[in-house]
Amino acid sequence: MSDQRSSIVASLLDARVPAISQTELESLLQSPEDGPLLAALLLTHPELRRAQTPQLHKLSIPASDAPSWLWALLASLEQDAFDDAIDQALGREDQAPAMVQALFRAGADWYHESFVELLDESDVGLTSAALLGAVDPEELSDALEEIASPDELIAAARGAALAGASELFDTIADWRQELTDELSLPQRAAIDGALASLAPHRYARQLMLGELERDWLADDRAVADFLTRYGLSPWVETLAVMRTVRDRDGFDMAAALATSAALLAWNADDISDDELLGEPDALINRYPAQLAFQMALGEDDGLPELLVEVGQHDALIDRGLASPGVRGLPLSAGIEERLTPEHIARALARFAHDRPASIEERVALVHTLGELEREFELGNLELATLRELASPFATHPDDAVRQMVENLGNPQAFTASDDWGGRGLAWLLTQVRHTEPEARLHALAQAWFCGPIARAPIARDAFAGALYALLGLSDDDLDDENSL
Repeated sequence: MSDQRSSIVASLLDARVPAISQTELESLLQSPEDGPLLAALLLTHPELRRAQTPQLHKLSIPASDAPSWLWALLASLEQDAFDDAIDQALGREDQAPAMVQALFRAGADWYHESFVELLDESDVGLTSAALLGAVDPEELSDALEEIASPDELIAAARGAALAGASELFDTIADWRQELTDELSLPQRAAIDGALASLAPHRYARQLMLGELERDWLADDRAVADFLTRYGLSPWVETLAVMRTVRDRDGFDMAAALATSAALLAWNADDISDDELLGEPDALINRYPAQLAFQMALGEDDGLPELLVEVGQHDALIDRGLASPGVRGLPLSAGIEERLTPEHIARALARFAHDRPASIEERVALVHTLGELEREFELGNLELATLRELASPFATHPDDAVRQMVENLGNPQAFTASDDWGGRGLAWLLTQVRHTEPEARLHALAQAWFCGPIARAPIARDAFAGALYALLGLSDDDLDDENSL
């Protein structure tokens, strides 16, 4: 890492806006090591952005193959010369794909007629659909009439879901029904996952009517798309373990919990603190429409209350409140003695270590061990203590449990920065918890501009969240000038 970049970050974290010369700005932005972080800071830090605006307007128009973070920054400036250069690149067959991906990473509201033409391109169909769905969902709906293959429909549906273009639900659902006999099971699952992300409550209604299915919960990419749309949850780390050890039943269960928790926390603005602290069935009776997704996913297995309860727990944690806990997760209650060795030992003693666990027990045990791993990462638990307490499970019959115990103290064991699914999202979470601020911001900026393209939105949100947490700011402090 360069001294210049470190100095900029240190100044910002010390509530000082650094002076960056034109030469330094151009040099840093061209650097693969420094450019993503500086661009991310300029896109999300209001005062730095204002201070550097004169220099940003003096940037030269780069070559069309310039890094994505540079084009993302230029797209945010709303300068005619830069806008024209972007449109010219979008109009060229050899340059359009890279520019589309740069605009998607930026989260830009941009329209170009080439977006429709690129929908059938395997590498940029998703991002083209996302950009078009964000600014003109009606045109995207019309374009879907020309879709030539299930894979093109899947890419367009995923892009629409990532853009939050819920207006397209009926169009995609109709196509799904029309093509049912031609679709493979994985293709049906991928489309159903996109529909669940597009409009969870409408998906829930059709699921309960038997018109859609829940098999997408076994599709790592579809689940990751949903969580990219509605937010990260600690359950993604349980997902990552199940994916790594190829525990399909465990993954399905963890996916239902992760998506249910994320959606309830995302959609909980109208729910009071007291209601979140209450019983799940009371919340279901009070908000049946808002909780239709959880009710539909859990209907066959008798799990609606549990799926709501994990969401209540996550929503309370998001609000900085102590949770009464989740049934089956003995360390989830926010009590004072939660991390004492005695309490942890009693909690783990609830799980058998010498016989195979049921799916629910296995997922709960892996998640509980993951909670302890996170406390170690945060410096709240000694590694030696953690390993000693978990040692009875070292020979557990279930591979997921054994692998968790074997890798305690190695938070990267079930993650991968280049993974499109749960392992990639778990990697993002480990970076959010990184104890060194500059390393944290650098990793998240790299994920935003250089990681898997479909995860750019959640990496962008994670970067902004990490930066504002370090600065002691809240969402209310976000400056509208930074939105693209």
